Amino acid sequence: MKAESNIQPSMSYEFEICGDNVNITFFDNIVEVEPVDETPRYTYDIYHMTVRNRPTLISDLDSNISMWILAARTAEYTQLATAIREKRDLLLSETDYLMTQDYPISVADRELMIAYRQALRDIPEQSGFPFDVIFPLKPNNKI
Repeated sequence: MKAESNIQPSMSYEFEICGDNVNITFFDNIVEVEPVDETPRYTYDIYHMTVRNRPTLISDLDSNISMWILAARTAEYTQLATAIREKRDLLLSETDYLMTQDYPISVADRELMIAYRQALRDIPEQSGFPFDVIFPLKPNNKI
């Protein structure tokens, strides 16, 4: 996830101990951008991960931070991609009945629905998938 702040992260990660678990927030691709009202601004990627607490956790993080960031990024990507596909699949299933041969629908409306359904199927091909997805609008709510 992209974030913007007037505070530059001082480390590649921060963490919060929650019982036996540790919630880790990773900061990556930190870039100073155009200031607003002479206040410095930074953009960066944020990834979250929860792991079991252990005595060697900080040294494990510090010794291979790039591996940890990659693991957190991959997990977030997978989770978000799965959620987007589930929503897409639900939207497709809500229009399945319209594609049956005996459903009374005009040729023009059927073509619109075919295009809509194809746009839904194409969502994973969008350049920002899964972080920046635009869902197509369902044509004609009367269909």
